[in-house]
Amino acid sequence: MMCPRKPALTRREAARATARSAAIIRPMQARTNPPSRAPRAYRILVAGSALAVVAWLAGCEKAPPPTAPLETVDVVRKRLIELRRGIESVSMTIDIVTELGAPPSRNIITTEGAEQSRVSADKLLLRREMLQTTRVDRPESSNTVQAVQGIVSDGQVTWEISGQRGSPVFGRGGPLQAPSHDPLEPLMQKYDLSLLPSERVDGRPCWVIDARPKAGLKPTDPKLRVTRYYDRESGVLLRSIVWNTDGKPMTTTNHRDVKINEPIPPERFAFEPPPGATVFSTDVARIQPSY
Repeated sequence: MMCPRKPALTRREAARATARSAAIIRPMQARTNPPSRAPRAYRILVAGSALAVVAWLAGCEKAPPPTAPLETVDVVRKRLIELRRGIESVSMTIDIVTELGAPPSRNIITTEGAEQSRVSADKLLLRREMLQTTRVDRPESSNTVQAVQGIVSDGQVTWEISGQRGSPVFGRGGPLQAPSHDPLEPLMQKYDLSLLPSERVDGRPCWVIDARPKAGLKPTDPKLRVTRYYDRESGVLLRSIVWNTDGKPMTTTNHRDVKINEPIPPERFAFEPPPGATVFSTDVARIQPSY
């Protein structure tokens, strides 16, 4: 039903109506918006209500995403195993520096070269070619000697090459077994492992595993601390440091120019010693890829 239309108010009547409305609204505003001198209990009540509203609004927000598990040796070990299961081939350069003694009597051994490896049918195909330079410093003189070190395996026969440059000898052995996906398991047998803060090697973030020899080992067991740096993206070992008893680096190994799962021609793993070369039988069970 439509309300009956009322005649329009005159200007004077409209002004009177506005004044009456203002007289009614002002007391209501005073009651709902008390002055700053309102009783303390009132102010506390208002503040508490505001906090309750804020808390309610906060509860309506999405819960924060779960945080990543705290990294420990066990967590890193599992992650390394996962990453290394996806590795089929690795190519890289290797440089190793070992310092023994102190000036003026010391030996500096530098080993440089490259390595390629591939896993095929649970066998390891490997080619490692290294040149080792040994400098012997003494107060009265210095001397430098070079030697070759190499391993080539096609999955059936493994050849070890060693000796002075130009006159190496050759060891012949059987096939190499595919490496374990767990690089820390051999260390855990004779070392106590700890996880150090992450570091970068050649710009790549790495997990840092510190290994200290366990107490009560046999005299023939390792006695030196080892620190390893594993690439967080691929799980490949990028650096290894062996520390002397004075806490200084003794042997530092760097793996650079690392290429993972790139094709390697089969002929890279083929080898035959030259005619008339000295050949002997050798045990190759200990040989593993460097990564």
